[in-house]
Amino acid sequence: MLDLIFAKAQLAREYRSVMPELNSNGAIEIRAGRHPLIEKSKVVPVTLELKKNEKMLLITGPNTGGKTVTLKLVGLFTVMAMSGLFIPAKHANISVFDGVYCDIGDEQSIEQSLSTFSAHIKNIIGILDIITDKSLALFDELGAGTDPGEGAALAVAIAEHLLKVGCKSFITSHFNDLKEFALVTDNVVAASMEFNSETFSPTFKLVMGAIGSSNALAIAKKLGLKSEIVDNARSKISSEKRQFDNVLSAAEETRMKAAELVNEASKDREKAAKELENAENERKLIAEKREKLNESIRKETKHLIQDSVEEANDLLEEIKEILSKPVIEDKDLFEARKIKKKLENMSAEYDKEAVVEDKPDNTPLNIGDNVWVKSLQKKGVLQSMNSRGEAQIAFGKLTVKVKKDDYYKVK
Repeated sequence: MLDLIFAKAQLAREYRSVMPELNSNGAIEIRAGRHPLIEKSKVVPVTLELKKNEKMLLITGPNTGGKTVTLKLVGLFTVMAMSGLFIPAKHANISVFDGVYCDIGDEQSIEQSLSTFSAHIKNIIGILDIITDKSLALFDELGAGTDPGEGAALAVAIAEHLLKVGCKSFITSHFNDLKEFALVTDNVVAASMEFNSETFSPTFKLVMGAIGSSNALAIAKKLGLKSEIVDNARSKISSEKRQFDNVLSAAEETRMKAAELVNEASKDREKAAKELENAENERKLIAEKREKLNESIRKETKHLIQDSVEEANDLLEEIKEILSKPVIEDKDLFEARKIKKKLENMSAEYDKEAVVEDKPDNTPLNIGDNVWVKSLQKKGVLQSMNSRGEAQIAFGKLTVKVKKDDYYKVK
């Protein structure tokens, strides 16, 4: 038991897997799922979703485009989740079923080359006899291997029966009849393997909500089939079939252009968000620097005022000392006048520093107005004012009490 648990953990780590969420309502959601048997450097992640009320997913698209691999991935992930294994994906929500039934032909195997339409039908009959509304059924190229007209009609009839039973089913097909069925039938979802019309090659990406054409002639030409043979084959295709394929191709090109625009818009949005973040960081940095500068100015102003007050007090003490003498001589008066003149000069320099270029605004002063504080040589915002004219002025986060004649309104 412990060996099994550690083996599961080792497998989960090796494939960078996640623990799947489990449900019992038939919902299947796989985000960036990677088939574990495809080389890590080559595997293209698959994202798909079938909600609980959606019963069938029809996968269309070019040959060798990854339809069968996607079908196998759904079945494999379901069995892995029901076996208590982690899932090689970014996220997985897997339903628990009473059984997983499949008819999948592997084009690369010898068995497939020997299989017949009869063998496929016998397998399908066995599946239809035992499935319930709690089952998962997987059909690769449903109805293939016989006359295309009859095979398409049979495939649609089987699909209708699957919906009637209510099971969850995944079907791959090239039949236009099934594509039309998926477009007009409730609870049936379409998806297509992406095909690059410029390089004439599949991208192995699953596109939900899209119907894809097989692009058999384009792929055959890309693989080296002579142009005259391809052109001859194209001339033998009915006008209705060509028109239907043209509509699908035009829709796919439009979807790919829209996807590119969305991708570009997403990149632009990310770039704009990054620039906005940088601008906001720059603004915060400037605000911090300004606040530090303001704090430095406040400290320096406080020191200057303290020094001036101390000096003025010293001068006043000297005057008091002279005037307190019993006999005041002429030289004492002369010394007192010198000290008085020094005080007057200090006052003149202080007033000179308080003069600013901002012209006073003579309109009535109101709370919230910009005011200039002469003693601090700084502009602030009036917060409050009492009957004596004393005001509370805000400088950013700092609020200072200012005397009546020390401030005035500015624009």
